[in-house]
Amino acid sequence: MKEKREVIALYFFLLMITAAVWTAGRYYPGQTSLAVATVPAGPQEQTAVPETKASLNASGAGAPELKLTRDIKGIPILMYHNISPDPSTGSIGHRMEPDTFERQMRYLKEHGYHTVDLGAVLDFYQKGAAIPEKPIVITLDDGYQGNYHYAFPVLKKYGFTATIFVVTNIVGGQNDFDIKAGLKPPTRMLTWEQIKEMDAAGITIGCHTLDHAHLSKVSPAEARRQIVESKKVLEQVLGREVQYFCYPYGEYNAYIRQVLKECGFRAAVTVNPLLVTGIKDPLQLNRIGIPGYMEDEEFASRILGP
Repeated sequence: MKEKREVIALYFFLLMITAAVWTAGRYYPGQTSLAVATVPAGPQEQTAVPETKASLNASGAGAPELKLTRDIKGIPILMYHNISPDPSTGSIGHRMEPDTFERQMRYLKEHGYHTVDLGAVLDFYQKGAAIPEKPIVITLDDGYQGNYHYAFPVLKKYGFTATIFVVTNIVGGQNDFDIKAGLKPPTRMLTWEQIKEMDAAGITIGCHTLDHAHLSKVSPAEARRQIVESKKVLEQVLGREVQYFCYPYGEYNAYIRQVLKECGFRAAVTVNPLLVTGIKDPLQLNRIGIPGYMEDEEFASRILGP
């Protein structure tokens, strides 16, 4: 009799277990057992992601959505020179610490600015083409080594582009035009290999004469040679048309502009520190200087224009 009672008790116990399992499956879909063994996760197979060359026109991680517009107050064209941590490579006015340059580029990215080239500025004002909201142009004069070692990586990091104006006769050398005038210490300049690499990555290369000449002070024949020959050299090296020019020392006159026009330059930048709000003459585009000693608040104010 005792054995019979034990069998009956076992039967009811198993019946309870079965009911519990059925209830769990009904009210907790996907769980069909009361106890689930936990298995440590093993190493996951990694799918290799092929490396691609960074595009300077890419929006970048976390970048604001690109929106086009035909209604803006004006476009700032910024003028930089040497980006370098070495104080022996130039005066603080023309040399900027890499940390400062990155801080300014980060500010532009976080505040929704989009870098464009000079061609986009011309197309916007001359042809009514759409342009990204909050457009801005970044330019660097002369072609210092720091443009490659310090500015270029920051531009790639934030998905920005820029225009570098090159003095062709001192490529691979040093800033002879400054040294002879006693203005700045010797500073290494970009090599042709570095220039070609940046050009291939989306940096626009512009013309800044053969020797950084005072175009309004040399003879007309020498001024023409400085412009024509420097453009020819750049185009031979890059294998493409060079469309943009920068006046050394900001000096020019009607004759110089006529030579640029005859050479087929599409635009030239000055040192007139204003926004571009329209184009009466594409060979006299305003440009805002950004010296190395500029405080963050002043930078934020200056790019908005007067």
